[in-house]
Amino acid sequence: MTARRTTRSSAGQAIHTPSDPTTAASAFGAEMRRWRQARGMTLAQLAARVCWEKSYIARVERGDRTPKLQFVRDCDAALAAEGRLVAIWSTEHSALTPAQLPAAPRHFVGRLDDIALLDAAANDARSSSATRSSAPLVIAIDGPPGSGKTGLALHWAHHNKSAWPDGQLYVDLNGFAPTRYPAASASAVLESFCRTLGADPQTLPRTESELAAHYRSLIAGRRLLVVLDNALDDRQVVPLLPGTGSCAVLVTSRRVLSGLAVHADAHRLHLRDLTVSDAHQLLATVIGEGPVAAESDATTDLITLTGRTPLALRIAAERVTADHDHAISELVDDLRAAADRLDGLDGSDGLDELDGSDGRNRRPVTTHAGGLGGEELAADIGPGSDTGIRAVFSWSYRTLSPPAARLFRLLGLFGGPTISTDAAAALADLDLRAVQKAIRVLRHANLVEPAGRDRIAQHALIRTYAYELAHRLDAPEDRDRAVRRLTSWYVYAAHQASHALGPSTHPMTLSSSDDHTPRMTFTAQTALAWFDAELPNMVPVTRLMISKGPPGAAWQFCAGLFGYLNRRKPWTIWRQTHELAMLISEHQDDWRGYALVTTSFAEAQRQVGDLKDSQHLYDLAIQVSTRHDDPHNTARALAGCAYLAIDCGDYDAARDYARHALNLTRSLGDSTGEAVSRVALARALSHRGRHNDARRLLTNAIRALRQHDDIHRTALAVSNLAELAATTGHLNEAADWFATAATYAADAGDHWSEARHRLRLGDMLRQLGDDAGARDQWLDAVAYCRDLDDTRGYRDAVQRLDQLD
Repeated sequence: MTARRTTRSSAGQAIHTPSDPTTAASAFGAEMRRWRQARGMTLAQLAARVCWEKSYIARVERGDRTPKLQFVRDCDAALAAEGRLVAIWSTEHSALTPAQLPAAPRHFVGRLDDIALLDAAANDARSSSATRSSAPLVIAIDGPPGSGKTGLALHWAHHNKSAWPDGQLYVDLNGFAPTRYPAASASAVLESFCRTLGADPQTLPRTESELAAHYRSLIAGRRLLVVLDNALDDRQVVPLLPGTGSCAVLVTSRRVLSGLAVHADAHRLHLRDLTVSDAHQLLATVIGEGPVAAESDATTDLITLTGRTPLALRIAAERVTADHDHAISELVDDLRAAADRLDGLDGSDGLDELDGSDGRNRRPVTTHAGGLGGEELAADIGPGSDTGIRAVFSWSYRTLSPPAARLFRLLGLFGGPTISTDAAAALADLDLRAVQKAIRVLRHANLVEPAGRDRIAQHALIRTYAYELAHRLDAPEDRDRAVRRLTSWYVYAAHQASHALGPSTHPMTLSSSDDHTPRMTFTAQTALAWFDAELPNMVPVTRLMISKGPPGAAWQFCAGLFGYLNRRKPWTIWRQTHELAMLISEHQDDWRGYALVTTSFAEAQRQVGDLKDSQHLYDLAIQVSTRHDDPHNTARALAGCAYLAIDCGDYDAARDYARHALNLTRSLGDSTGEAVSRVALARALSHRGRHNDARRLLTNAIRALRQHDDIHRTALAVSNLAELAATTGHLNEAADWFATAATYAADAGDHWSEARHRLRLGDMLRQLGDDAGARDQWLDAVAYCRDLDDTRGYRDAVQRLDQLD
């Protein structure tokens, strides 16, 4: 027997403790044994109570097995541990505990009454949890822009997160971004949360209601704090609410979310401007007690001019501290002048000063259809705070160097939540050193903020202001060139990262007319990290490509995303980007691009189980590709049809599709596409009893895929070779191949497939008389399927384990 079990972490994501995982597993196992013995239960009795294998429980107690959260919950309930076992597990496995809260505000002052109301609501929820329903605590914080809603929510969340030890989830729902940037969809947020909580993307459902149910299942019994920032309305929030009373939710919005009070019995907290005392304390905290006391009258005037709005106060105060020679009274004079200019900011004199010109060479003032006109920022900010916030923004903007000012305006054209330094360089047509210098100036002026390594973000109001300035001060052709540079950069970056993940079955040549073609070097690991960071930008960037990008940018971008999307399975983003690209390609009569994106979308539909729609899309792609002479995509779509026919059980049709695809790819010299077609043809022939032919095809396919270092596709081909060996009675060989396929799948990050390969490896070991080895593989598969919420795989594994008893 040559096959050996490869011990891997569940779902490929090892649950590590902050120190030694073996030590932590032993500590948890000892505590669980203590609870079991205190309840007078044997291992067999506990196994019967929780429906887990006795041997699995024994291995957990010995510290030989890292327990899964569902197992911990089941045992906690059976042993009446009242959440203590879950709490111990959560503490030991903090590396997988979500901690998504952004940093708390650096200079948070006051709001004592508001904090007291939040504390009271939380204490009331905890003290009455025994008598109340299982609904979570929901608190909705509303107030005008810049009033500090996010700051208060994060300050309170950080100071109280210990009450929810299973972690914190956070999302900016983008509810009040400029009108061209759509708010985050509930489906996309749910997918992101589910992935964060450990769900495998391949098992995630497709519809919003199913995703919401899946999300509620994942957090059932967990004590989580969820912060939903910048919500647009009730409909955006309701699907994101947990279904368990062990969780708490903080929601911030500029609107009163009255529907949450009805739907979730939400507490409402309305924020007003800071009190004069709190505003004074904020300035003293940032600027210093001495200068504030020395210029008390100027400080009072500054508080009045900023409307006691925290955002405006902080930006103004930071400017004083940045320039030690700048007195508070000088800042007040500057703000009064800025306020006077902004009162008449209608395309006349105020623009001359903002632009630093005398008006004689000023570029034309325009507005953008569907975007923000000059008056929209005022409407967005609202009455009473418009002058103060706009004056602070204007004053900060006027301190910028010309390159930083231009970069600031152009950043308003970008709709994603964060942007990398490299992308910003392409947007502004600057080299890397120059854009880094400009970003330092913007950070110094508090007009951007860091958002991870080499990434920056803007407050929604500041981005709105930047968008307005860009449409007032930059000529339309300058804005369009900036967007084209950025979108071209994204197309190239996506293709370079995709190439690092594996070879494409549809080669294409990209042309560049500028000097900002990305020169990044990717490995498979750094490519996945880049795609992960850009995931929230994918839909906004696609929209930008549709509105102002060069022709073909949207479908070329989607072509570069395919390898990542096929691996990570973010279904909503896959669907949205491809539907947008199909729409613009059809509108532009770009049929080659239309067919390529349609083929990728068809594969997504096949994988989510919508076989009818997948067949329709594949047929459409074949028709269009054939009509417009694109044999590469025709072959790719034919191979997809072959796999689809196998899913439907039509092996004769699968054979015909695969042969057609194989002939095309061979004539094109496409060795990767040829290997994919060989695997499909081998599967079809195997089902018709032509085992020797199937073996030859699979052997050739594996050889070609290994030469290309295509680990993901190699795992698929090897698993088919294992099935063929099993069918023909070569059980030792089949066991070896299944073990190899499991290793390949794990290395490629496809843990759904790894679980199935381990199931089949266990089958082979059982037939070979190695019951202990089979049990190990099936227990691994049970653990994987539990973590992935793969009910079918879990049921199959448990049935096999029952046969051993």
